[in-house]
Amino acid sequence: MTNKLFHSLAILVLAFFAGQAPQAVAQSSRLASNELAKGVPAMRRDIDRAMRAHPPASPNAKSQSEAIPTGLAKQKIYKFRTVDYPAATSSSANDYDQATAVGNFDFGTIVSAFYFKGTTNHVLNIPGGSSSIINGINATGEMVGSYRDTKVHAFLYDGKTITTLDAPGATFTEANGISKSGAIVGDYYDSSDVQHGFLYQQGKFTNIDYPGNGGETVAYGINSTGEVVGYYFLNSAIHGFLLNASGVYSSIDFPSAEDTYPGGINDVGAIAGSFIDGIGVHGFTYIDGLFTPVDVGGGAVSTSLTRIKDNKNVVGAYVDSIGESHGIIGK
Repeated sequence: MTNKLFHSLAILVLAFFAGQAPQAVAQSSRLASNELAKGVPAMRRDIDRAMRAHPPASPNAKSQSEAIPTGLAKQKIYKFRTVDYPAATSSSANDYDQATAVGNFDFGTIVSAFYFKGTTNHVLNIPGGSSSIINGINATGEMVGSYRDTKVHAFLYDGKTITTLDAPGATFTEANGISKSGAIVGDYYDSSDVQHGFLYQQGKFTNIDYPGNGGETVAYGINSTGEVVGYYFLNSAIHGFLLNASGVYSSIDFPSAEDTYPGGINDVGAIAGSFIDGIGVHGFTYIDGLFTPVDVGGGAVSTSLTRIKDNKNVVGAYVDSIGESHGIIGK
Protein backbone atom coordinates (compact mmCIF):
# COMPACT_ATOMS: atom_id res chain seq x y z
CA MET A 1 0.00 0.00 0.00
CA THR A 2 1.45 3.31 -1.05
CA ASN A 3 1.31 6.67 0.65
CA LYS A 4 -0.65 7.88 -2.37
CA LEU A 5 -3.54 5.65 -1.33
CA PHE A 6 -3.41 6.91 2.23
CA HIS A 7 -3.42 10.47 0.93
CA SER A 8 -6.10 9.88 -1.70
CA LEU A 9 -8.59 8.82 0.93
CA ALA A 10 -7.99 12.16 2.60
CA ILE A 11 -8.33 14.33 -0.50
CA LEU A 12 -11.86 15.37 0.39
CA VAL A 13 -11.45 15.45 4.14
CA LEU A 14 -8.27 17.50 4.20
CA ALA A 15 -9.74 20.03 1.78
CA PHE A 16 -13.00 20.31 3.70
CA PHE A 17 -12.71 23.25 6.10
CA ALA A 18 -9.41 24.23 4.46
CA GLY A 19 -7.57 26.81 6.47
CA GLN A 20 -8.88 25.58 9.82
CA ALA A 21 -6.02 24.84 12.21
CA PRO A 22 -5.95 21.25 13.46
CA GLN A 23 -7.28 20.88 16.98
CA ALA A 24 -5.92 18.62 19.70
CA VAL A 25 -7.44 15.15 19.57
CA ALA A 26 -7.49 12.19 21.94
CA GLN A 27 -4.35 10.06 22.00
CA SER A 28 -5.89 6.84 20.70
CA SER A 29 -4.94 4.59 17.81
CA ARG A 30 -7.80 5.92 15.72
CA LEU A 31 -6.95 9.54 16.32
CA ALA A 32 -3.20 9.26 15.91
CA SER A 33 -3.00 11.77 13.04
CA ASN A 34 -3.08 15.12 14.80
CA GLU A 35 -2.49 16.93 11.50
CA LEU A 36 -6.05 16.12 10.46
CA ALA A 37 -8.55 18.75 11.54
CA LYS A 38 -11.74 17.74 13.26
CA GLY A 39 -15.02 18.65 11.64
CA VAL A 40 -14.55 16.90 8.33
CA PRO A 41 -16.98 14.31 6.91
CA ALA A 42 -17.03 11.64 9.58
CA MET A 43 -16.57 8.39 7.72
CA ARG A 44 -13.85 9.49 5.31
CA ARG A 45 -12.03 11.33 8.09
CA ASP A 46 -12.07 8.30 10.34
CA ILE A 47 -11.20 5.79 7.61
CA ASP A 48 -8.16 7.89 6.75
CA ARG A 49 -7.11 8.15 10.39
CA ALA A 50 -7.44 4.40 10.85
CA MET A 51 -5.36 3.78 7.72
CA ARG A 52 -2.63 6.05 9.06
CA ALA A 53 -2.73 4.46 12.51
CA HIS A 54 -2.83 0.86 11.19
CA PRO A 55 -1.21 0.77 7.74
CA PRO A 56 -1.67 -2.71 6.21
CA ALA A 57 1.58 -4.65 6.47
CA SER A 58 0.77 -7.29 3.89
CA PRO A 59 -2.16 -8.93 2.10
CA ASN A 60 -2.10 -11.57 4.84
CA ALA A 61 -2.49 -9.15 7.74
CA LYS A 62 -4.68 -10.51 10.53
CA SER A 63 -7.75 -8.89 12.04
CA GLN A 64 -7.28 -6.50 14.96
CA SER A 65 -10.97 -6.68 15.89
CA GLU A 66 -12.73 -9.14 18.14
CA ALA A 67 -15.46 -9.89 15.63
CA ILE A 68 -17.84 -12.79 16.16
CA PRO A 69 -17.43 -15.09 13.12
CA THR A 70 -20.15 -14.34 10.60
CA GLY A 71 -21.01 -15.77 7.17
CA LEU A 72 -19.36 -14.31 4.11
CA ALA A 73 -21.29 -14.30 0.85
CA LYS A 74 -19.86 -14.51 -2.65
CA GLN A 75 -18.85 -11.09 -3.93
CA LYS A 76 -21.64 -9.33 -5.81
CA ILE A 77 -20.76 -7.62 -9.07
CA TYR A 78 -22.49 -4.26 -9.35
CA LYS A 79 -22.88 -2.11 -12.43
CA PHE A 80 -21.51 1.25 -11.34
CA ARG A 81 -22.10 4.67 -12.83
CA THR A 82 -20.11 7.69 -11.74
CA VAL A 83 -21.54 10.85 -10.23
CA ASP A 84 -18.89 13.52 -10.73
CA TYR A 85 -19.26 17.28 -10.62
CA PRO A 86 -17.96 18.61 -13.97
CA ALA A 87 -14.23 19.48 -13.97
CA ALA A 88 -13.90 18.93 -10.20
CA THR A 89 -10.65 17.63 -8.79
CA SER A 90 -12.56 14.96 -6.85
CA SER A 91 -16.21 14.11 -6.23
CA SER A 92 -18.11 11.93 -3.81
CA ALA A 93 -21.69 10.64 -3.82
CA ASN A 94 -22.98 10.28 -0.26
CA ASP A 95 -26.64 9.40 -0.79
CA TYR A 96 -29.26 8.97 -3.51
CA ASP A 97 -33.05 9.05 -3.44
CA GLN A 98 -35.88 9.78 -5.84
CA ALA A 99 -33.44 10.31 -8.74
CA THR A 100 -31.40 12.89 -6.80
CA ALA A 101 -27.80 12.20 -5.81
CA VAL A 102 -26.10 14.32 -3.13
CA GLY A 103 -22.48 14.72 -2.16
CA ASN A 104 -19.54 17.07 -2.42
CA PHE A 105 -16.79 18.05 -4.83
CA ASP A 106 -13.59 20.00 -4.58
CA PHE A 107 -11.57 22.42 -6.65
CA GLY A 108 -8.18 22.67 -5.00
CA THR A 109 -8.70 23.40 -1.30
CA ILE A 110 -12.41 24.32 -1.37
CA VAL A 111 -15.07 21.66 -0.86
CA SER A 112 -18.65 22.39 -1.91
CA ALA A 113 -21.95 20.60 -1.44
CA PHE A 114 -23.85 19.63 -4.56
CA TYR A 115 -26.85 17.62 -5.68
CA PHE A 116 -27.49 16.09 -9.07
CA LYS A 117 -31.17 16.01 -10.07
CA GLY A 118 -32.42 14.91 -13.46
CA THR A 119 -29.64 16.02 -15.79
CA THR A 120 -28.47 19.07 -13.83
CA ASN A 121 -25.86 19.65 -11.13
CA HIS A 122 -26.74 22.16 -8.43
CA VAL A 123 -24.30 23.71 -5.97
CA LEU A 124 -25.81 24.27 -2.51
CA ASN A 125 -24.54 27.64 -1.36
CA ILE A 126 -24.83 28.18 2.39
CA PRO A 127 -24.66 31.86 3.42
CA GLY A 128 -21.48 32.46 5.39
CA GLY A 129 -20.22 28.93 4.82
CA SER A 130 -16.71 28.53 3.46
CA SER A 131 -16.98 24.78 2.84
CA SER A 132 -19.90 22.37 2.87
CA ILE A 133 -21.01 18.81 2.22
CA ILE A 134 -24.37 17.06 1.81
CA ASN A 135 -24.36 13.66 3.50
CA GLY A 136 -27.95 12.47 3.24
CA ILE A 137 -31.29 12.86 1.47
CA ASN A 138 -34.70 11.30 2.07
CA ALA A 139 -37.63 10.49 -0.18
CA THR A 140 -39.23 13.91 0.34
CA GLY A 141 -36.06 15.67 -0.81
CA GLU A 142 -34.87 16.90 2.60
CA MET A 143 -31.06 17.05 2.73
CA VAL A 144 -28.64 17.09 5.66
CA GLY A 145 -24.94 17.77 5.94
CA SER A 146 -22.36 20.10 7.45
CA TYR A 147 -20.81 23.47 6.75
CA ARG A 148 -18.05 25.58 8.22
CA ASP A 149 -17.95 29.26 9.12
CA THR A 150 -16.13 30.03 12.37
CA LYS A 151 -16.87 26.45 13.46
CA VAL A 152 -18.64 23.39 12.09
CA HIS A 153 -22.43 23.15 12.02
CA ALA A 154 -24.92 20.56 10.89
CA PHE A 155 -27.73 21.71 8.62
CA LEU A 156 -31.12 20.66 7.23
CA TYR A 157 -32.18 21.85 3.76
CA ASP A 158 -35.83 21.35 2.78
CA GLY A 159 -35.46 22.63 -0.77
CA LYS A 160 -36.08 26.25 0.23
CA THR A 161 -34.62 26.96 3.64
CA ILE A 162 -31.32 26.01 5.27
CA THR A 163 -31.68 25.41 9.02
CA THR A 164 -28.55 25.22 11.20
CA LEU A 165 -28.49 22.45 13.81
CA ASP A 166 -25.99 22.56 16.69
CA ALA A 167 -26.04 19.97 19.46
CA PRO A 168 -26.20 21.68 22.89
CA GLY A 169 -22.71 22.53 24.14
CA ALA A 170 -21.06 21.17 20.99
CA THR A 171 -17.80 22.50 19.61
CA PHE A 172 -18.89 21.16 16.25
CA THR A 173 -21.84 19.17 14.89
CA GLU A 174 -22.29 17.20 11.67
CA ALA A 175 -25.46 15.58 10.28
CA ASN A 176 -24.89 12.30 8.46
CA GLY A 177 -28.27 10.76 7.60
CA ILE A 178 -32.01 11.46 7.50
CA SER A 179 -35.01 9.10 7.52
CA LYS A 180 -38.22 9.36 5.51
CA SER A 181 -39.94 10.93 8.52
CA GLY A 182 -37.18 13.51 8.98
CA ALA A 183 -35.29 11.96 11.91
CA ILE A 184 -31.61 12.96 11.65
CA VAL A 185 -28.50 11.18 12.91
CA GLY A 186 -24.97 12.51 13.17
CA ASP A 187 -22.16 13.18 15.61
CA TYR A 188 -20.70 16.01 17.64
CA TYR A 189 -17.83 16.84 20.00
CA ASP A 190 -18.71 18.17 23.44
CA SER A 191 -16.78 20.77 25.44
CA SER A 192 -14.57 18.00 26.88
CA ASP A 193 -13.58 16.94 23.35
CA VAL A 194 -15.56 13.67 23.56
CA GLN A 195 -17.30 12.49 20.40
CA HIS A 196 -20.94 11.36 20.57
CA GLY A 197 -23.45 10.15 18.06
CA PHE A 198 -26.88 11.77 18.14
CA LEU A 199 -30.50 11.41 17.04
CA TYR A 200 -32.39 14.62 16.31
CA GLN A 201 -36.17 14.48 16.02
CA GLN A 202 -39.06 16.70 17.04
CA GLY A 203 -36.60 19.45 17.90
CA LYS A 204 -34.66 17.35 20.44
CA PHE A 205 -31.11 15.95 20.46
CA THR A 206 -30.60 12.52 22.05
CA ASN A 207 -27.11 11.05 22.51
CA ILE A 208 -26.16 7.77 20.84
CA ASP A 209 -23.16 6.27 22.64
CA TYR A 210 -22.15 2.64 22.22
CA PRO A 211 -22.16 1.12 25.73
CA GLY A 212 -18.80 0.81 27.44
CA ASN A 213 -16.60 2.44 24.84
CA GLY A 214 -16.05 5.73 26.66
CA GLY A 215 -17.23 7.97 23.83
CA GLU A 216 -16.03 8.16 20.23
CA THR A 217 -19.31 7.09 18.61
CA VAL A 218 -20.57 8.17 15.17
CA ALA A 219 -24.19 7.63 14.06
CA TYR A 220 -24.34 7.58 10.28
CA GLY A 221 -27.55 6.06 8.88
CA ILE A 222 -31.20 5.65 9.93
CA ASN A 223 -34.17 3.90 8.31
CA SER A 224 -37.91 4.49 8.53
CA THR A 225 -38.34 2.11 11.49
CA GLY A 226 -35.78 4.00 13.55
CA GLU A 227 -32.89 1.54 13.25
CA VAL A 228 -29.54 3.34 13.37
CA VAL A 229 -26.11 2.23 12.14
CA GLY A 230 -22.71 3.75 12.77
CA TYR A 231 -19.38 2.92 14.35
CA TYR A 232 -17.41 3.26 17.57
CA PHE A 233 -13.83 3.01 18.83
CA LEU A 234 -12.85 0.24 21.26
CA ASN A 235 -9.73 -1.87 21.89
CA SER A 236 -7.64 -0.02 19.26
CA ALA A 237 -10.11 -0.72 16.46
CA ILE A 238 -13.23 0.68 14.83
CA HIS A 239 -16.33 -1.50 15.12
CA GLY A 240 -19.69 -1.08 13.46
CA PHE A 241 -22.96 -1.10 15.39
CA LEU A 242 -26.69 -1.47 14.89
CA LEU A 243 -29.07 0.24 17.30
CA ASN A 244 -32.53 -1.27 16.90
CA ALA A 245 -35.84 0.48 17.48
CA SER A 246 -36.06 -1.02 20.99
CA GLY A 247 -32.79 0.65 22.01
CA VAL A 248 -30.63 -2.50 21.88
CA TYR A 249 -27.08 -2.24 20.48
CA SER A 250 -25.27 -4.99 18.58
CA SER A 251 -21.77 -4.93 17.10
CA ILE A 252 -21.10 -5.39 13.37
CA ASP A 253 -17.59 -6.36 12.25
CA PHE A 254 -16.65 -7.49 8.76
CA PRO A 255 -14.84 -10.86 9.10
CA SER A 256 -11.05 -10.48 9.35
CA ALA A 257 -11.25 -6.69 8.99
CA GLU A 258 -9.09 -4.31 10.99
CA ASP A 259 -11.84 -1.65 11.07
CA THR A 260 -15.51 -1.63 10.03
CA TYR A 261 -17.61 1.44 9.14
CA PRO A 262 -21.35 0.84 8.50
CA GLY A 263 -22.85 3.82 6.69
CA GLY A 264 -26.46 3.13 5.72
CA ILE A 265 -29.41 0.87 6.48
CA ASN A 266 -32.51 0.43 4.33
CA ASP A 267 -36.06 -0.28 5.44
CA VAL A 268 -35.66 -4.07 5.42
CA GLY A 269 -32.46 -3.93 7.49
CA ALA A 270 -29.82 -4.33 4.75
CA ILE A 271 -26.61 -2.46 5.67
CA ALA A 272 -23.79 -1.00 3.58
CA GLY A 273 -20.47 0.47 4.59
CA SER A 274 -16.69 0.17 4.33
CA PHE A 275 -13.96 -1.90 5.92
CA ILE A 276 -10.16 -1.94 6.06
CA ASP A 277 -8.15 -5.14 5.78
CA GLY A 278 -4.53 -6.00 5.03
CA ILE A 279 -5.00 -4.98 1.40
CA GLY A 280 -6.87 -1.69 1.59
CA VAL A 281 -10.33 -0.11 1.79
CA HIS A 282 -13.38 -1.92 0.45
CA GLY A 283 -17.13 -1.49 0.46
CA PHE A 284 -19.45 -4.11 1.89
CA THR A 285 -23.09 -5.06 2.25
CA TYR A 286 -24.59 -7.00 5.14
CA ILE A 287 -27.87 -8.65 4.14
CA ASP A 288 -29.73 -11.45 5.93
CA GLY A 289 -26.73 -12.18 8.14
CA LEU A 290 -24.21 -12.40 5.29
CA PHE A 291 -21.37 -9.99 4.52
CA THR A 292 -20.45 -9.32 0.89
CA PRO A 293 -17.32 -7.34 -0.12
CA VAL A 294 -17.84 -4.71 -2.83
CA ASP A 295 -15.02 -3.33 -5.00
CA VAL A 296 -15.39 -1.16 -8.08
CA GLY A 297 -12.50 -2.84 -9.94
CA GLY A 298 -11.15 -1.64 -13.27
CA GLY A 299 -8.12 0.14 -11.80
CA ALA A 300 -9.79 1.49 -8.64
CA VAL A 301 -7.42 1.38 -5.67
CA SER A 302 -10.10 1.73 -2.98
CA THR A 303 -13.88 1.59 -2.67
CA SER A 304 -16.12 2.95 0.09
CA LEU A 305 -19.91 2.71 0.45
CA THR A 306 -22.15 5.03 2.43
CA ARG A 307 -25.71 3.86 1.63
CA ILE A 308 -27.88 0.96 0.51
CA LYS A 309 -31.33 1.86 -0.76
CA ASP A 310 -34.59 -0.09 -0.54
CA ASN A 311 -33.99 -1.44 -4.07
CA LYS A 312 -30.52 -2.58 -2.84
CA ASN A 313 -28.67 -0.04 -5.00
CA VAL A 314 -25.52 1.18 -3.24
CA VAL A 315 -23.93 4.64 -3.07
CA GLY A 316 -20.36 5.69 -2.37
CA ALA A 317 -17.04 6.58 -3.97
CA TYR A 318 -13.85 5.08 -5.31
CA VAL A 319 -10.31 6.36 -5.67
CA ASP A 320 -8.58 5.84 -9.02
CA SER A 321 -4.92 5.13 -9.76
CA ILE A 322 -4.01 8.83 -9.88
CA GLY A 323 -5.58 9.55 -6.50
CA GLU A 324 -8.83 11.21 -7.59
CA SER A 325 -12.15 10.37 -5.98
CA HIS A 326 -15.34 9.65 -7.97
CA GLY A 327 -18.89 9.30 -6.73
CA ILE A 328 -20.64 6.04 -7.62
CA ILE A 329 -24.11 4.50 -7.68
CA GLY A 330 -24.18 0.71 -8.08
CA LYS A 331 -27.04 -1.46 -9.29
